[in-house]
Amino acid sequence: MDSKSGDVATWLISLNLGDLVPRFYSQGYDDLDVIRALDEKDLDALGIDKPGIRKKLLLYAGRIGSKIPTTKPLPPPSLLPPEPKIPQHPQQQQQLTPPQSSKKSRSPYRCSKCCMFKV
Repeated sequence: MDSKSGDVATWLISLNLGDLVPRFYSQGYDDLDVIRALDEKDLDALGIDKPGIRKKLLLYAGRIGSKIPTTKPLPPPSLLPPEPKIPQHPQQQQQLTPPQSSKKSRSPYRCSKCCMFKV
C-alpha cells in the first residue's frame, strides 16, 4: 500500500467508515484525487446503498484538499451571533411579565433586620 492509498484508508477511518476500505481498494478507489471527484455513480459502483453513508461520503469527499476542515469545529460562544428576539403577541407579553407586588415598598426609616421603625 503506497502513501496515497494509506491516505484513503485514513480518510475513511476518520469518517468512521473503516469497514469500507477493502471495498474502495478492490474497486480501484485508492487515490484521494479520485475520491475528491466521487459522485452518485461511483457510490453505485461501490455498492453503497445506505443514504446516510452516501451523503456523508459525498459531503466529505468534496472537502478533500480544500481549506474547509472535514470536521467543523464550533466557534467560541463569544463569536456566536445573539439569538434573535421573537416578537410576541401583546397578550403573551403581559402573561410573561411578573405580576406587580401588592405590597408597598417599606419606609426608608424601617430597620431591615428587625422591621421596627427607627426614631
